[in-house]
Parts: sequence; structure tokens; C-alpha cells
Amino acid sequence: MTNGGGWVGVDLDGTLAKYEGWKGHTHIGEPIRPMVERIQQWLAEGKQVKIFTARVSARDDRELHEVVLAIRSWCRKWIGADLPITATKDYAMIELWDDRCVQVIPNTGLRVDEHTTPALGRPSKAEIQRRAIEAYQESRRMGTVTPGEPWEPIAELISKMVAEMGGVSV
Repeated sequence: MTNGGGWVGVDLDGTLAKYEGWKGHTHIGEPIRPMVERIQQWLAEGKQVKIFTARVSARDDRELHEVVLAIRSWCRKWIGADLPITATKDYAMIELWDDRCVQVIPNTGLRVDEHTTPALGRPSKAEIQRRAIEAYQESRRMGTVTPGEPWEPIAELISKMVAEMGGVSV
């Protein structure tokens, strides 16, 4: 992503660092290891990563300075690198990792996790759930599953169906 390839934004609170309620503008929670390791891998691959956080938006100068210093110190301690910090999305941002984001299918307004992604040729989570319910209802009609039984009798059917459909596109 260097040399004009764009940058990846990573939210701080709740994505990169544990967030358990507001504890002050310079308090940053413990690292979320899988995300820290992902960022370290991206940096090793030469990708540009920025901390994307509301903490640096619309602050007075003193508080903004304190927040930036706290984030930089946290990044050096846990990631081992100084990362750019921003609260601004721009045209070079190619991905955003955030606990509050909802991805949509471009130009549709439809949630990716609720609809089939035709380009991938795989059904969405919602489509698989719908088909699983239909399979269960059909099994009940055929008498192979009685009301009140656990779903285990059709788990194999669902597994086969998911495999036939090429997995889940979430």
C-alpha cells in the first residue's frame, strides 16, 4: 500500500484497544492482540496504517496534544511503531477496521452481511439462515424431525447445504 496504494484505517477504542467505558481522554485500554498482530504484519508488508479515531476531532489544542501523545506512546509500546493518527476519511483510505462500521454493497445501500454477494457467487448469512429454516420446516413436514427436538438431526443437512453453496459470504 505504499507508493500510492492507499492506507488502512484502524479504529482505536474497541477495535485496537479494549474499551470499557470512558476513563478520560488520555486513557487507552489494553491491546487487542489479534488486531495488534494484524497491524504488525501489515507494516512488515509495507502497508500504510493509520489510527482512525474520534479522539483527535474537535479538541482544544492542549487536550488534542495530550491525546496525540498518549496514542503515539501506546502505539510505540504495543505495536512498536509510530502511526499517523487521524479522524478524517479521504480518497486514499482503502479499508476501515472499526467496531461500529456496517459494510454495504457499493451503490445499493444494502448491508453486505444481509444480502447475497453476486460477485462472489456465495450466499449471505441471512440467505443461509433462511434456507436452514426452510430445511428444518421441510424435515418437520416429512416427519424426520418432531417438534421440540433439538436441531442436531438437521445439522448435517445444513452443513451439506452450506458446503454446496460454497460457504458463507459475510
